[in-house]
Amino acid sequence: MLKRFSNIRVAYIHSVDICSVFQIGDAKKITPKTNVLAVQRDYEKFNTKEGSFRSYQLFRESIPQPSFDEQFSSAYSNNSPNIYVDHVKILGISSSSIVNFGAAEEICAEARIKHIRQLSKNVDGDKKQR
Repeated sequence: MLKRFSNIRVAYIHSVDICSVFQIGDAKKITPKTNVLAVQRDYEKFNTKEGSFRSYQLFRESIPQPSFDEQFSSAYSNNSPNIYVDHVKILGISSSSIVNFGAAEEICAEARIKHIRQLSKNVDGDKKQR
């Protein structure tokens, strides 16, 4: 793996959230993984039996991996293998995202999010007024 010297003068990151990575420098392997089950209701109710990822097909499916069966050639020329960044401003890094200033040999990120909205309705089918 190519070794790099990463020099970041100023980095402003507002938030790094939910299994995300802000990496300065080289990494052999980065593998953030996130499973999120979010239930939104218009009233407070907590059911202790809900929340099993296995109940949802989304979390049981295997993620298809790309196949690389085409031949290609590449050439790299780094006059200076160093990375210099004067200023970087990032609003947010979330859900298994990666910001990496350096070399990474392997990156495998996964985010699975199931968002459920349960809104109450009156007899006419309209949303209840609160």
